[in-house]
Amino acid sequence: MKQLVILSGKGGTGKTSVAAALAHLVSQENALRCVLTDADATVPNIRAALAWLEQECGPADVVVMLFSGHGARSTRGGLYYVPYEADSEAVRDTYLRWDEIGAALRRVRASSV
Repeated sequence: MKQLVILSGKGGTGKTSVAAALAHLVSQENALRCVLTDADATVPNIRAALAWLEQECGPADVVVMLFSGHGARSTRGGLYYVPYEADSEAVRDTYLRWDEIGAALRRVRASSV
């Protein structure tokens, strides 16, 4: 079984269209999928999607993830994914650290991520 998570942040440059087209294409391949676009690509929903991958994937699975959106670097060098509800006045609550995403993906038991 294949697992797929597609995340597309703020709209305006075609990212949502690419994410939707990819999700449709993959749906033809008997894959489970989780698609978060625009307003659905919030920090809680992204964390839930990463937890879903960890829970649902096994050694026979292949995970394909598309992150489409913006990133940011803190003054201390931290890297962040900037989701839909991002607020530069509340970075800790509304941005998602890339090291958190990386740690979550390392816990996925798929044969390939």
